Amino acid sequence: MNNYSIHWPQFYTATIIDWKFLLDNNIFKNIIISSLKYLVDNKKIKLHALVIMDNHIHLIWLVLGEIFIIK
Repeated sequence: MNNYSIHWPQFYTATIIDWKFLLDNNIFKNIIISSLKYLVDNKKIKLHALVIMDNHIHLIWLVLGEIFIIK
């Protein structure tokens, strides 16, 4: 990770393959929200903005602490 991403928020977008409307169900939206809330409550991320659309999400967030990527 470079220094920029440690000190500044990042814009992140996740899309669903083939743009299917999988997030039109509130159950799946609530899973995303509760997962992000867990990360915020445990000081893993700082969430500045969140938009959940039917087929993608946008975040402006800052990941706090170390990040481990498993390949």
